[in-house]
Amino acid sequence: MDENFRTTGMRYFSVIGAGNVGANLIGSLERNSYTLRSIYRKSKYDYYTPAVTGDLDAVIREADFIIIATQE
Repeated sequence: MDENFRTTGMRYFSVIGAGNVGANLIGSLERNSYTLRSIYRKSKYDYYTPAVTGDLDAVIREADFIIIATQE
């Protein structure tokens, strides 16, 4: 991870779309001490189920940054 990005205090993230790309990004960020807040709609991976929500406002409000990893 870019050291400048880490020092900004951005620690919490959310994901829109948690297929293969989204799940791999989640894993990578968590290994680098970032905290997943929520996943919008669905994840095909059971271990992310507690983070799944249909509340897009919460996804935006709870995160310092959001990853959009959806198909076309």
